[in-house]
Amino acid sequence: MQSCFNDKRCSFTGSIVIRLGAVIIPLSLGGSSFGQCEIDELFPLDGQRDDKVGWDSAISGNVAILGAPWDDDKGPDSGAAYFYRYNPNVDQWLVDAKILETDGTPHNEFGLSVGVDGSRAIIASPFFQATLHGVVYIYQYDPATKTWSEEALLTASDGVIFDEFGVSVAIDGDVIIVGAPRTTVNSSGRAYVFRYDPKRAGWIEEAILLSSAPINGDTFGYSVDIDGDVAIVASPGGVLAALVFRRDPSSGNWVEQANLTDKAFGGMSVAVFEDTALVGHPGYGVNGFASGAAFVYQFDPDRGTWELEQVLFPSDGRDGDYFGASLAVDGSDVVVGAPQWTNQRVGAVYTYRYVPDQNLWFEQAKLQPADGAEGDVFGRSLSISRGIALIGATGDDADGSGSGSGYLFDFRASPADLDCNGTVGASDLLVLLASWGTCSDCDPPSACPADLDDDCTVGASDLAVLLDDWG
Repeated sequence: MQSCFNDKRCSFTGSIVIRLGAVIIPLSLGGSSFGQCEIDELFPLDGQRDDKVGWDSAISGNVAILGAPWDDDKGPDSGAAYFYRYNPNVDQWLVDAKILETDGTPHNEFGLSVGVDGSRAIIASPFFQATLHGVVYIYQYDPATKTWSEEALLTASDGVIFDEFGVSVAIDGDVIIVGAPRTTVNSSGRAYVFRYDPKRAGWIEEAILLSSAPINGDTFGYSVDIDGDVAIVASPGGVLAALVFRRDPSSGNWVEQANLTDKAFGGMSVAVFEDTALVGHPGYGVNGFASGAAFVYQFDPDRGTWELEQVLFPSDGRDGDYFGASLAVDGSDVVVGAPQWTNQRVGAVYTYRYVPDQNLWFEQAKLQPADGAEGDVFGRSLSISRGIALIGATGDDADGSGSGSGYLFDFRASPADLDCNGTVGASDLLVLLASWGTCSDCDPPSACPADLDDDCTVGASDLAVLLDDWG
């Protein structure tokens, strides 16, 4: 892992400070404090200008995928997807494979959306030129040969030309959801649920999900997510921001359970984990025009309803941030992208953690890459798994203008783990002591990572935090 101190890659804002005379006591907002360390930047070895690597991203355990829909290996904008795997022997994420579409042709945009769960991955080709119907490929990893092979090809049973089937995808075990926002003539859209049937040794279309209040230009299915028997579908152009569906275990039917509006029409991004659902509204004006917000809903099993729990927006939001354009949830962690943060579209991602005692989500950190630059659009896509977040930066210029890349941040670290090696010890103490005194720069907080209580000074209170997290 790389040093987050030297590269200013750790940040933590999830604390409050109490002053007792000259003594400063930092208190965590919810038990254990956690920092967020940038641990790696992922980019292809053969990246080219305008590949847009990171347009979509997915991570599951030790596997990460970055879509590159404008890769030109099989013609202009034919697309590709890059697979990465964590290698504990060298403590690095390494390129595992580059997947090209079997029937790839120009302008298919293969890799526009991607998903992964364990040893199974999905890659969409929403503009498949051979039929003008979108398709989704399923890949299976073989640990014996250490290769990914094509397992199946999904299509819509009622697909129409230019339906954009596969603009959004999500996978959870043996169930997959695919969005097709332009399925009908008036672009009201649909979403499709597929399930693996072991008896048939194949994938079957289990359900077609529709909006209960369709209108022209709904684009229902622009964003989708699924977790077990719960699915959520965004409707950016509709009167309903997003709809939640639940599968009836007795009948196997998917039934609309809730429509989520709350005066914020047009959900652009959605995510669900167990009884928590999120809807991103990047055009919402909490902190100025299109500053954005993310709505958090909680399912009440006693009432059988989804209730608005909280509206999230960044502490430093401003016009045009587009906060909520991307989001993800995993347990008590939520990450929300603001890919147009600043007028230069550098981008930022904000992290939140749920505190059960207070029944609230608290902002923990603002993530930005150490080498962030104008036009990176950091936060265009994001995914989270087991405390690791994968964040796409489609405008990154690592391999030419707009070549794109992805960044990995670790949520499991203590803020006192200043060298990001997984433990708090002597090396972190040396870093803190070397930074003792007033910070030369503390805006953003990541500019002075040893300032653990965010008072722009590294001193006794920061030492107390480090010693408390020792080990």
